[in-house]
Amino acid sequence: MRRRRSSGTRREGRGAPASRRQGRRRGGTDRALCGAGTRGDTPWPVDYRRSATAFLLAAALAGGAARGEGVRDPVADAVSTVSPERLAAHVARLAGFGTRHALSAGSGEGRGIDAAEAWVAARFAEIPGVEVERRRVRAFRLSGGARRVAAGWPVSSPAARFLFGLAGMGFGYREPAMSNVIARLPGREPERLILLSAHLDSRPGKRFDWRTDAPGANDDGSGVAGLLEAARALAPLPRRASVWFVAFNGEELGLLGSRQLAREIERAGLRVEAMLNLDTIGGTTTARDLPADPALPPPGTLLRVFSEGRPQHRWLDPSPRRRLAAGPSEADSPSRQLARYVRAAARRYVPDLQVELIARADRIRRGGDHFPFLRRGVAAVRFTEQREDYAHEHQDPHVENGRRYGDLPEFVDPEYMAKVTRIAVATAALLARAPRAPEEVRIDTSHLGETTTVRWRPSADPEIASYRLLARRTASPDWEIERDAGTAGEVTVALPRDDWWFAVQAVAKDGTPSLPSLAWPSDR
Repeated sequence: MRRRRSSGTRREGRGAPASRRQGRRRGGTDRALCGAGTRGDTPWPVDYRRSATAFLLAAALAGGAARGEGVRDPVADAVSTVSPERLAAHVARLAGFGTRHALSAGSGEGRGIDAAEAWVAARFAEIPGVEVERRRVRAFRLSGGARRVAAGWPVSSPAARFLFGLAGMGFGYREPAMSNVIARLPGREPERLILLSAHLDSRPGKRFDWRTDAPGANDDGSGVAGLLEAARALAPLPRRASVWFVAFNGEELGLLGSRQLAREIERAGLRVEAMLNLDTIGGTTTARDLPADPALPPPGTLLRVFSEGRPQHRWLDPSPRRRLAAGPSEADSPSRQLARYVRAAARRYVPDLQVELIARADRIRRGGDHFPFLRRGVAAVRFTEQREDYAHEHQDPHVENGRRYGDLPEFVDPEYMAKVTRIAVATAALLARAPRAPEEVRIDTSHLGETTTVRWRPSADPEIASYRLLARRTASPDWEIERDAGTAGEVTVALPRDDWWFAVQAVAKDGTPSLPSLAWPSDR
């Protein structure tokens, strides 16, 4: 895999003038708490696991209750439609193409990546309201033995092609038939994107072997199946943001499809507010055969969600822009905020699968299609099964010493895959229905004091009912306190700013919360 580099920006701004600050100083001190116990402004011990669930529970039910609909929840309705049987059928069909290696186009009728792309596009097109596109990935490969050298390089200029043709010692080059499959559910605010992704290509034991069977049932047929099922579940829901489902190509050859799409989205001026990358979510049925340890939960009970904090290696982009995007603490990067949101959604809608937040961008020395988006400052996380069984990943199908190797459908657990897909559906549904996250959220540091004043720029969005202040102790992994902050753009609490992290969410009229925006210390 290509190693990761990241970049991004965050806007800085000054707080309100002193006269206005004094006028509003007490405006938010007596707001009621939502889901956490306090006396006045003094925090009492809080079960942050319960409080994290509480705000999404309130969000899910508030809109329906206000309309007299009882407890009917459209997000829960969408989650309930996810079918293990359909997921299993999709995985079996994807594995049935023999190989989905990115260089396998033209392998014969019903075989290869081109046949798989056509099938996936056709399944998306069957869903009402979905717009489907197969977008060519602009890479080239050399024919003959030289393709082993240059396969997967995103080269587009004629001069570079000529030089690679010479390097191929007369073998020449040709364009591969490699495309991303993009399905769109348009929202009322089309410039806002929620992106769900997986990769369509597969590989056997040797990276550039496009002839050997590579069923790719789990890596990443499970993720593509999850995209198809998520699109079907989310299609009936009204949305503010657009939701894109992207089956990337060329992931196994260096993130080719995701690198290209990240560039295209950036150039188009679109805003990806969150990315959920579903990669290897099949929940291998052989997990019980792996080495056990008392510290590990039982197989099939946990989903790993990887999220990036600050770049931790010298080969990552050390620029000030990228460091700024990570936030003032390792635990408060945009991706870490998204990961918490995922876990809160899972606790509300899929309580029988635990979400474990992994404080890494991905597995050690490995990567995925969220990396090109992380580089651009996008909040992006990776969903991956509890434990990977490498006898059934990147292996040629064969039997050795009585053990069967290969990434085959029989080693995928449909029930587990359905739970993971439900978490993706719940998270995407909430994000697509939510307002934009607040902007210019700052802690007033113009004076010393025993209280904390947080300010932000109120939005003109008529669908925002109020804002919510979140707070947690600096060593706590989840938000511990949620407090109604009104609509004035300022709230003061009797919590010392040195000991707590703060953030602000926008809350829609139907109760759906936005992603949190971390409160930064203001410029003096």
